[in-house]
Amino acid sequence: MLKSKRIKKIAIYIIVAFAIFLPGAVKYYRLSMYKVQNDAKLRALMEENRRLAEENKKLKDDPVYIEKVARENLGLAKPGEVVVKFKDDAPPRPQR
Repeated sequence: MLKSKRIKKIAIYIIVAFAIFLPGAVKYYRLSMYKVQNDAKLRALMEENRRLAEENKKLKDDPVYIEKVARENLGLAKPGEVVVKFKDDAPPRPQR
């Protein structure tokens, strides 16, 4: 009889411990997953920021790069040059 009361008491303590600590453990797990996701986003944004800073520096200091961007993106040309643009008549291919 004493043994069954003791087992019941231990079982109640275990249930109470789970009731107290389980929500905290679940919250800790969710927050750690959230941190992992945010760390990955942060790394991607830092890499993009580094790339943009490098491009910004080139656009400020590198005349060859400025000319390249002006020719490719804006269709500009030097005096005396003729810009020829080709129209692509082929239909776009479906992506897989």
